[in-house]
Amino acid sequence: MTEEETPLYVTLYRNKKLYVKEGNPETRECWFQRIRDEMYVLSRKQQNMMKEIKKVKQEWTMDQKLILRAKLNEMKAKYDLIQRKKDILKEENDKLKTKEQDWKTKENEWKTKENELKSKLQGTLRKNKILKRILLGKRADRVSSNPWRWNTRVKRLIRPPSAVSQLSRSLTHLSD
Repeated sequence: MTEEETPLYVTLYRNKKLYVKEGNPETRECWFQRIRDEMYVLSRKQQNMMKEIKKVKQEWTMDQKLILRAKLNEMKAKYDLIQRKKDILKEENDKLKTKEQDWKTKENEWKTKENELKSKLQGTLRKNKILKRILLGKRADRVSSNPWRWNTRVKRLIRPPSAVSQLSRSLTHLSD
């Protein structure tokens, strides 16, 4: 900085000018000291403006902190609500899974009962077939539930057995 008037200057309050001289002519740079290093006095108006700026800045930071806290609390509330809904959905899902397992076990029980009834039905159908053959006077020993025995040769009886003996024989075979 210099006292001489140069084409480069900084205007301060009350039209006071700070003239800046050029630095190194090779680099064509200008320089001046930082104001912080020099003692200077602000006018009352400038001091009041600085105080207002500082006050507004503090209020702004406080407002911003309040806004951020409010948003943070709002986001936490939303997160808690989402977590509660998630827990409720998990519980409902677990209930549905247990119901599904119950239905599957009932279905398996019904299938086993169905298989038992089918086997009983086949047994009664076989008994009915035997009784029908006996009543028609045909041989009862040809009726079999074993498909391997269907084509086997059956012994010929010398005389046809009575219906009662054939029935008793077939019942003993069934009870085995």
